[in-house]
Amino acid sequence: MLETDVLNAIAPPRFVLRGLGGTFHKPGLDPQEAPLRAGQQPVGDAWGKDAPENYGTLRLNLEGMQVTSTLETLPGDYRHYYRLVAAAIRGEAPPPVTLPEVIQQLHILEAARQSTRENRVIEVYA
Repeated sequence: MLETDVLNAIAPPRFVLRGLGGTFHKPGLDPQEAPLRAGQQPVGDAWGKDAPENYGTLRLNLEGMQVTSTLETLPGDYRHYYRLVAAAIRGEAPPPVTLPEVIQQLHILEAARQSTRENRVIEVYA
């Protein structure tokens, strides 16, 4: 189960992913968004790196024992994705996202819309 909440007044995790074996919590937004909106250029080694307070937390139940780990957010760079899209359009590379991945994401987005419409949790299976 994936949850996201843009209207919560308390600082909750921005994303919560629940599965049979554990839970992943991720606070904060994409670290690229605010600098881009502020007109900053995506340059330098620090671009797309998340602040440590926004790293994710993974809690697993391993053979009856609770294990918690902090996971550093992988740096993002929108430019890389769009370079891959351009290469695919030119026929120089495969698309950066496969058709089955697109279909899976569409199912997740539709479940999110349904969840909002019906104000309930919608289960999504991979």
